[in-house]
Order: sequence, then C-alpha cells, then structure tokens
Amino acid sequence: MKKFNTVLMLDDLIIKKIDNLIDDQRYEDSLDLIYRIMIALVSNVNFKNIFNHVPQLDSLVQKIGLIIFNSTGLSGNLFYNNFNNINIFLASEIYSTGGHTRLIEDLTKSTSSKNILILTDVFDRYSSGQLSIESLADKINAPIIILPKGSKVSKIINLLHIFSNLNVKSINIIAHHQDVVTYAACNAEIEIPQYYYHHADHNPTLGATIAHFHHYDLFLSSQFLCANSGFIKPLYLPLTSSCRFKKNYAKVEEEKFDILNTATSGTANKFTFDDSEVNYCKIVMNILKNTTGNHFHIGPLSEENISKIEKLLISNNIEKSRFKYLGVVDNIQDAVIINAVNVYITSAPIGGGKAFIDVLGVGIPIFVYRDNNLKYSQEINPVVSDMYNYNSDIIRWSNISELTEKLKTTNFKAYAESLKNFYNSFHSEEKFLNLCEKIFNN
Repeated sequence: MKKFNTVLMLDDLIIKKIDNLIDDQRYEDSLDLIYRIMIALVSNVNFKNIFNHVPQLDSLVQKIGLIIFNSTGLSGNLFYNNFNNINIFLASEIYSTGGHTRLIEDLTKSTSSKNILILTDVFDRYSSGQLSIESLADKINAPIIILPKGSKVSKIINLLHIFSNLNVKSINIIAHHQDVVTYAACNAEIEIPQYYYHHADHNPTLGATIAHFHHYDLFLSSQFLCANSGFIKPLYLPLTSSCRFKKNYAKVEEEKFDILNTATSGTANKFTFDDSEVNYCKIVMNILKNTTGNHFHIGPLSEENISKIEKLLISNNIEKSRFKYLGVVDNIQDAVIINAVNVYITSAPIGGGKAFIDVLGVGIPIFVYRDNNLKYSQEINPVVSDMYNYNSDIIRWSNISELTEKLKTTNFKAYAESLKNFYNSFHSEEKFLNLCEKIFNN
C-alpha cells in the first residue's frame, strides 16, 4: 500500500518558541500562539486537501493541558465506572445550517442515554452576541452549556470541573480545528473514554494525532489517509442521512426526465460569484437554459447573491422565477422530496460532505464537483482530493460545460440505483446506529 504524506511539520523555531513559553509558565500565551498558528494553517489554500495532521502542535497542546489539569487537584477524580451515565458532546460552536451541526444532532439522537452538549465558545462569538443557540436547542437531544467568556486557561479549568462534577461515561469531541481549549482539556490522564470525530474537509486540524482518542473518520478515504499517517489507528463511523433516520427513497423510474428539477445546497462561502469557471450564477443559468424545470437553492444566500443570479437569468431570456431560493430549511431531504427535485448538484468549489450523504439517502442522482485545478494535492494525496473516490460510479463534473453534458447524457434510472447500493453499503442508518450504540455503551 502506497504511503501518502499527510503530516505537516512546522519549523523548529516555531516549536521552540512555544516550548519556551511553556517553560516560562506562560500557558495562556502558548495556547494563544497555537490557536493563531492553526487559524493561519486552516485558511492556507496550499495545505487544503494535502495536510491534515499536525503532531507537533497536538503534542504541545496536550502538554499544556496536562500541566493545567495537574494544577487543579482533579487528578485521579476523572475515571469511568458503571455508575457513569452521561455522554458529553464537546464542540466549539453550532449553527443553523451545515454538516458540522447536523452530525452533532445525529449523534445525540442516536442514543437514549443522558447527553450534555458543551460549547467552548473559543472564538467568543456567543459572548459577543454574534451567535445564539435559541433556534437550535430543540434540534439537539441534549441540554447546552456555553463556557463563559474568559481566558483559554480559565475555559480549560471550567471544562475540567464540569467533567469532574458529572457522572461522565463518554466524551465526544466534535470541535473546530483551532479549538485549543478542547484539545488541551481532553488529556491522557482522564480515564473516561474520549471519542474524536475527524473533520471531513481535510484541512490541518488539532486532535487528529492524539493517541488516547478513539479516532473516528466519517469517510473511508479519510480513514485510509489517517491510517497512513503512522500516528493512529482510526476507525470508521459512516456519515448517514437525516437525523430522523428514515428511509424515504424517491423512485427514479425514468432514464430521462421530461421536466428536470435540480437543486444545490450550501452557504454562500461554498460558492463563487466572481469570474471563475464555476461561478454559481453561470452554473444556475446554464442548468436552466438546458433543462425544462426549476433550480432550487437550499441554504442562506445574500440578497446581492440572489440579485446577481436573477439578473444573469433575465439577460439570457430565462424566467427568473425558475430559480427558487429556499434559504435555510429544517431538513434537506424534506426540501428535496417536497419540491420534486430530480437531480442534486453539489456546491462548488467547496463541497459539503453531510449534504451529499443526506441527499444520497433520498435516492436521486447526484453530480459531484471535483476541482481538477487541485493538481498538486491530487499528485500528493489522490485519495484525499476526492472524499467519494471509493465509489467509482459517482458522476463528477469540473466545469459548467461538463455538468451540462452530464445532465444531457446520464441514464438517471441506472445511476440512481447505483447510488442507492452505494449508500446501503457504506452510509446506511443501520450501520451508523449500530456503531453509535457500541460507542455510547462503551
């Protein structure tokens, strides 16, 4: 088996700087430096789809975490016994849209045990009023605790005391890449099982090489790469569709559709509205120009974005009413079924793994965007450059003309059947629930 280098090694001077801060007992400064480094790494397009393991930073954040843990006097208090009955879910933030929050919903609803969701608010967006949980509390099967505003060290200490005061039987980590609070607090001396759910976006992230975590990857391609890193032995937990775990397959009985309704989902940051070859306005215009139905957009777009799409449609003599903006929906599956969508097209240039799986559970044809411009990442890590590569039947497109051609030539009936088989083999609700039962029952 060929090895792929997914490990990002930082300059020795940077690591020395952090070590010196730790030696000087400047733990807040050391955590803040790691946090700022991670923000820079995550946003660096040269690392996307290439590197997602940062073992030096994982080691340092764990070192700081152990020092803080031992200073609290809680050492020896955090262990598992048969009386423990609460699953802790630990995240940085949650949102009204997006796969990150949907995964948390699915995990909490997969168990009948007591759950608590703790948000570290490491970005201070709750304390500043930028985010609210008001509309989300009913969707997650857990009461929600938001750590109060304060230093990163104080948040770590608060978190450790919460662990100590509850009968915790599992700690489930779904934190953001930069969340030094989470990855320092969840240290190796805590004897409660700690489960790490690895991001599917393949950006550099903290946590992916921490040895005492039970590491779960959500796609087989991700598991393959993490296994190749040499640091961990990852397990596979399949993303599945819909937190309600209902099979509601659409019946695709036609090779071609007389009226073809299409849909795409995603927040505005997953699309481009500039002069790129995957300009979303041009994508919508070309779809509607070459099909007979409507195109539905699921997820939030700005009025400016919507106006750009409508103006391009009008200038090409296409009724702007054929573009249907749905905005934020409670359930992408319901939106697809209720609006009689025949074909789903993934967002571009940034895809959405959870949205793909959710629509896969509906049973309609899906056309997946693949960025052929990421030649460098494909040469280094051909697996990670396409998270769906373990299904060779998936139809991909890399530009507008290619998408248009695929919509014209695909046998939709045969393709839909192939995707149903793929879903049942790798991402079914049964597989997800069976594994969750084992996790939450240790």
